[in-house]
Amino acid sequence: MPSTSPSSDDLLVLLAVGRTGRFTTAADSLGLNHTTVARRIESLEKALGGRALARGSGGWELTDLGRRAFAAAEQIEAAVRDLGADARDGVSINDVVRISATDGFSALLAAPAAVAVRTRHPGIGVEIVTATRLASHTRTGLDIEIVVGEPHVHRAEAMRLADYRLP
Repeated sequence: MPSTSPSSDDLLVLLAVGRTGRFTTAADSLGLNHTTVARRIESLEKALGGRALARGSGGWELTDLGRRAFAAAEQIEAAVRDLGADARDGVSINDVVRISATDGFSALLAAPAAVAVRTRHPGIGVEIVTATRLASHTRTGLDIEIVVGEPHVHRAEAMRLADYRLP
């Protein structure tokens, strides 16, 4: 007897495993590791009250219960895809992006990019704050912070944009 309703996330993991037949390939396509995929499948099977997958000669194969769950997962995937298409077809984006950058970067790159973004998405506001300081450890109110040098911040993704030399 099923103990809970199946998680839609677990169903989408089943969808990936059902398509590939392998936990590792499914994990790679989902940005997870194979252990997480195995846990999600175990959780799904517990919720369903039976086995969704059986090991076959070519990898994991769907059981009868797994095929029913797979069909439900396909419906979820289609609904999410349709929702995304609806959003792209008519829903405007309305928000403010706050950027902190050096004077030169702001004038030469950020401001022209902000104009291009506003032209394409009129509902997006862009606020540019020029700064001549190191990266803020708190990043309060900023969506993007562009600094010269190595950033030392927590809970943020850092990436190198370019090498920078003064003439």
